[in-house]
Amino acid sequence: MRNIAVIPARGGSKRIKNKNIRKFINKPIIFYVIEILKKSKFFDKIILSTDSKKIAKICKNKVDIVIHRPKNLADDFTSTHSVVKHAINYLKLNDYKFVNVLCAYPTSVFLNKDIIKNAFKKLKGKNYIFSAVKYSHPIERSFIKHKNQIKLNFKNQIDSRTQDIRSSFHDAGQFYLANTKVWLKNNEIISNNSSIIEISAKKCHDIDYLEDWKYSEHMWRYLKNE
Repeated sequence: MRNIAVIPARGGSKRIKNKNIRKFINKPIIFYVIEILKKSKFFDKIILSTDSKKIAKICKNKVDIVIHRPKNLADDFTSTHSVVKHAINYLKLNDYKFVNVLCAYPTSVFLNKDIIKNAFKKLKGKNYIFSAVKYSHPIERSFIKHKNQIKLNFKNQIDSRTQDIRSSFHDAGQFYLANTKVWLKNNEIISNNSSIIEISAKKCHDIDYLEDWKYSEHMWRYLKNE
């Protein structure tokens, strides 16, 4: 066994109730991610890590292994890194052997085989590979608003020409791929020794509110037809 995929799906979503198993178009959103991982044929096992009996029950026939995560690894402050480390240690205790681990979020419906394939191509010699999106406008011209006052984030660069500013990126929140040893030792996913798969902004949508959910369904249909 070489590669496994871990899907961290806790039950305590607050802004969208039952977010990880809410029906996206015609089936629970997590099912899309499971199917994407299976169809990619890169993984020997698909693992679900959850604190929710409801999520575990709905997904038990879709995944290979369900790990019942303890409550202390299922609060708002638990890092993805901690959840994956817990899954790795659980599997090792049960004599599963593997080399690489991809962590995919249960709402990553815009993930696809090509993105995963390119991630594995880039993995050699790197700590983590993850998808990222270019900011549409230079962050050097960004500002914050506080108590009806505006404050520049980069005061010294506000007059820079757009063409002179290097592109900035942000994490697309889809997946993280790394060797097992890296997951167990290295907490910093975004670092000098990590690399990205740049994706289109059309394939990157944070689903935090119902408006995001509806927009993502619309965009998913659009990309499917495209």
